[in-house]
Amino acid sequence: MEKLTSGVPMDARRSERQAVDSAIAGQRVVLYTIAIDSGVAAATLNSLRKFAESLGCDVAAELYDMVPVGTPRSTRTGWLAIEQYIVDGKVQGVIATTETEIAFYRADRTALRSWLLCNKALACYLLSEHGPRSEGGVRA
Repeated sequence: MEKLTSGVPMDARRSERQAVDSAIAGQRVVLYTIAIDSGVAAATLNSLRKFAESLGCDVAAELYDMVPVGTPRSTRTGWLAIEQYIVDGKVQGVIATTETEIAFYRADRTALRSWLLCNKALACYLLSEHGPRSEGGVRA
């Protein structure tokens, strides 16, 4: 019998993750994280860079904000730069550790996904709440 996590069969989650990885493969992206320490941010960006390189992505920028989780995106300098990259068409997406790192609250995650769809952008996450790699993502 197939194991379930969060009501979604493991094979379905694996298939979704592979689809997201395939969609972002070869795209021009920005890496993003939040941290309370620049050393932690640098280490996280290094992991994100390795992940992006494994997917053949062209990394346009590596940005971070030194803020606590839950800080609104509209007040983050690094995130606002990412929005501009996407709006200007300089990148096709963002790679982060988790979606909650970008948008902590459920309503904010819904708004983030909507914004990405409207801008024909993709978000890919190294980790999900259910395990490693990029389960989440939105593509127009």
